[in-house]
Amino acid sequence: MLDFNQEFVYPSQRVLPMWVQKRLTDFHNAISVATNKNLSDNLLNDAIIDILEEHILHSKLKIKKALTSSEIRNLLDKLDSVTTDDEFMWFYYLLMQAGFTLSSIIPSSFQPEALTLPKEFIQEKNDLVKLYKNSEGSSDDALKFQKGITKIAEKVKKYFEDNNIHVVDLMNSGAKGNVSHIQSLLLSVGLSINSFGEINDVIDNSHVEGMSQTQFFNGSSQAIQALYAKSSETAKPGYLGRKLSTVAERIKLSKMDDCKTRRYLELKIRDSKMLESLNGRYYKSKLGIELQLTLNSDVIGDTIQLRSPLYCKAKDGICKRCYNPLFIQKLKLTSGDNIGLIASTGLTGSLVNLTLKKSHVGVSLDKEEIDFREEIEKMF
Repeated sequence: MLDFNQEFVYPSQRVLPMWVQKRLTDFHNAISVATNKNLSDNLLNDAIIDILEEHILHSKLKIKKALTSSEIRNLLDKLDSVTTDDEFMWFYYLLMQAGFTLSSIIPSSFQPEALTLPKEFIQEKNDLVKLYKNSEGSSDDALKFQKGITKIAEKVKKYFEDNNIHVVDLMNSGAKGNVSHIQSLLLSVGLSINSFGEINDVIDNSHVEGMSQTQFFNGSSQAIQALYAKSSETAKPGYLGRKLSTVAERIKLSKMDDCKTRRYLELKIRDSKMLESLNGRYYKSKLGIELQLTLNSDVIGDTIQLRSPLYCKAKDGICKRCYNPLFIQKLKLTSGDNIGLIASTGLTGSLVNLTLKKSHVGVSLDKEEIDFREEIEKMF
């Protein structure tokens, strides 16, 4: 693995090389010129991409699409393949400095238009509210209202994208926010859930419109429940993580390339996201030969026989074929590296996220327990 230690985390502890200083200076000068020209949004974005490619990125890297979190990860993967460890550290540092500068001087995500909806969306929302108020007010009616509001919120998001209202850029980048935030801010706060997981109220007002006293009380009550759940339940996956670490700490990457096991884990590939998580793993094809999964493998919806550490026959750990050759290459793992701790850390992070996600729906966790064994099985 790349071993930067504190020099990587805190590059300021080292003297900036001259070439890094020059790139930063030229970048700041170019950005200053571009922002003072009062360019349109599209022209300014094009200018920023050109400046980044000229002064910040390695000469072999080009920005091909919007700088979302996934695109930045792709750039870093390519950067790792064309630079030495020391060069990678400094280009990474340049990219972080550029990101901080751009987010500081071009806060384009905040526009008044993001708080004002066209009349057609307001009318569509009002029709939905009227339909719900004329219903019996059952749980099914409330859920139907919620689904309708979410569909309108998705239309609003598309409207923001089409009209260059940049608050949506923050969502598309993966940095913060999603459709539910558009919904609660501009359309309707939505369902309020009590501590028994029952629908307590349907808050049809948005945060921009303001809530009634009853709606505010119900919303605040749910927020308190979520805070309680967050503080009381995150210890459970944390403790499980410690147990996982204890169990897995001795699992190493074997010296063997292939243990020749013929036992496989049967696994249904549900969607492209699941396929992406298995990218690089080996599986037994219908022809009886082992192939490596790729993002383009035509297996979505199929049940495959996957090479798995569960059935590895290596005596000194997990062989490279049962593990994941692509993952080994990406993390620059070598024989004897502690892959057990890597696995336990990944599982713990997923379980903590499940707990935090559950707290947002306002259900008191002492009324509905999470079966962590079941959740782990779902991951596979």
